Amino acid sequence: MDDDIEQRHLRRCVELAAAALAEGDEPFGSVLVAADGTALAEDHNRVASGDRTRHPEFELARWAAANMTPEEREAATVFTSGEHCPMCAAAHGWVGLGRIVYASSSEQLAARLADLGVPPPPVRTLPIQEIVPGLPVEARFPALPTRFMTCTAVTTAVHDRSTPGAPATRPRRLRLTPTPPTQRVKTRGSSPSPPRTPPRSALPAPSGPRAPSGR
Repeated sequence: MDDDIEQRHLRRCVELAAAALAEGDEPFGSVLVAADGTALAEDHNRVASGDRTRHPEFELARWAAANMTPEEREAATVFTSGEHCPMCAAAHGWVGLGRIVYASSSEQLAARLADLGVPPPPVRTLPIQEIVPGLPVEARFPALPTRFMTCTAVTTAVHDRSTPGAPATRPRRLRLTPTPPTQRVKTRGSSPSPPRTPPRSALPAPSGPRAPSGR
C-alpha cells in the first residue's frame, strides 16, 4: 500500500478520535482498509453509552466477520489512533484480520495516564503480539504531521476537561477541526451500507467527558 495512502488513513483515525472527544467520549478512532487501499469501514469509541466494549477496533472486527471473506480479511489492514487493547486484539485475531498500523502505542498511553494519576484499567494493557503472536504490527506515529495529535496527547485534553476548575483546553490543544463521519460504516464503492449497530441517535446521551480508563 502506498505510504501516502497509509498516512491519509492514519490522519483519518486521529480525526475520528477528535470527533469522539467532541462528543464526550474517549478519543480513539479506527479505519478498516482493503488490500487496494480502499477504506471499507470506520468508527470511534462509544463507551460513553455505558458499554465499555464499544471500542472501534472491536466494532470493525465484527463488521469484517459479517461482510468480508476470510481472504479479504487476511489481506486487510486496520489503521488506528491507539494500539489495540487485549479485547480488541483478540477479536482481530479470531476474525483473521491482517496487519495493524497504529499512531500511539499502549505503552505510551499507559505511561501518560500514570503521569496524570488516572487509575489503571480493569484489564491489563498488553502489546498486540502478546495476544496475537505473529501478527504484523507497525507503529507509524513518527511520520504523522505535528498538527495531528496522537492519541496520548488527546487523552491529556480529556483529563483537563474532566478535572473540576480546569480550563477548557481542548480546542486550543487539538488544533484541528474534525469532520465527523456522516455514516458510521462505509462499504466498498460510493454507497454506504446501513450500520450494524444502533445509530448514535439511539444511544443514551453521554453525561459528558470522562477521564479515560486506559482502554
